[in-house]
Amino acid sequence: MSMLSVVVPVFNTEWHYLEKCLSSFDDIDSDKFEIVVVDDGSELNYGTKLEKILVNHDYDITLVHKENGGQNSARQSGLSASKYQYVLFLDSDDYIDPHLLNKVLDCLDEHAPTILFYNYEVVDETGKVLESHFRWPEGYQDVDIKDGIIHSDSLCMAIYRKDCISAINYDINQQLRIGEDLAASMIILLSANSASSLGVCLYKYVKRKTSISRNPPPGSTLDIQRAFELVLDTCEEQARLFRDELEWMAILHILGWGSLRALKKHGNSSEVKKCFFAWMDETFPSWRSNSYLSERKGLYGLWFRFAIAGHWGILSLGLNVRNGVKHLLEKTA
Repeated sequence: MSMLSVVVPVFNTEWHYLEKCLSSFDDIDSDKFEIVVVDDGSELNYGTKLEKILVNHDYDITLVHKENGGQNSARQSGLSASKYQYVLFLDSDDYIDPHLLNKVLDCLDEHAPTILFYNYEVVDETGKVLESHFRWPEGYQDVDIKDGIIHSDSLCMAIYRKDCISAINYDINQQLRIGEDLAASMIILLSANSASSLGVCLYKYVKRKTSISRNPPPGSTLDIQRAFELVLDTCEEQARLFRDELEWMAILHILGWGSLRALKKHGNSSEVKKCFFAWMDETFPSWRSNSYLSERKGLYGLWFRFAIAGHWGILSLGLNVRNGVKHLLEKTA
């Protein structure tokens, strides 16, 4: 029987989020999984209270205390403390659909995949579904590595066989504050060179205003470039085989999402923009001719076209207008 270790990093997470996260496992057969909660240097009183809260759950649960080192440092500690052959990384303010986890566990038993991708939903703090992301078709399918790459933006969106992580001698703790998930998931996929999918919406991503991706820490703007450098350096041979896919992901995450983060943090900074485009032109000289760019740019709206064209002034103006209208509507609601 395949067994699953669920690694949950915690850093002063608000109690109602953490409780919803852990409670999503309460009605699942406890013989099939364990939870490893990693306290990543939370406040002293928090860590003490955490120990008391965890005893309220009947399943196998381990608590690891460590000095603060960031999310992937906590994940690495949880991975080391886990005891089963499969691992699922779950953020402490997110949760899983308990009705679907048994189906996922049965799938691991039947097919023994190296990596198992699944779908996810974005929900608000009340559980209302904001977005449904059906990346993978119904049923169990083998995944084309090309498709896996362009959907490898988070460690939380797949279950990994532990030996496929340990076999590459890769420490997922790379001290990146932006892009660490993307780098780790890509490196594991490229190294494993094998993946499958199960078309169920297992993961519930809770969208809240205080998440690190919405409020990136100071000095982290260029971390997304370093994340891609890490992928290219670690998987040099595989990176050559899947260059188009990696190039597209760099366009999307550096020039696309990276531009939005930069505008929020630095305004219409010519220096940051210069760094982004200089890096792209040096690393991927033909990126403007990327086949995925021509196929997929329409999926992201007008803002994406302005971002990749370097029209940050227009993009900034449009975002300010949108945010102003949104604020006005919220006030009058």
